[in-house]
Amino acid sequence: MNTLTSPNAVLVLVAGVDVIAGRLIHPPLVKRQVAIARAEPNVRLSHAVSRRAHEALPDNDLKGFAEVRADDVDRLLRSF
Repeated sequence: MNTLTSPNAVLVLVAGVDVIAGRLIHPPLVKRQVAIARAEPNVRLSHAVSRRAHEALPDNDLKGFAEVRADDVDRLLRSF
């Protein structure tokens, strides 16, 4: 079962990046980078994918995406 409570709930967005910014709490997606790239802005923001991180995806700059998102996630967590 692919629910948010199953072991499959953590989706790897960027392989080889061992930080939370390379992951998403979401059931498995095929072509996950494409799904994130095509998602509406409010959907991306609800998954902590900022405009800056999103802009790295069309260039397939997954390392840049993970770096920007790591900063964004860190800033978001510190705001709590």
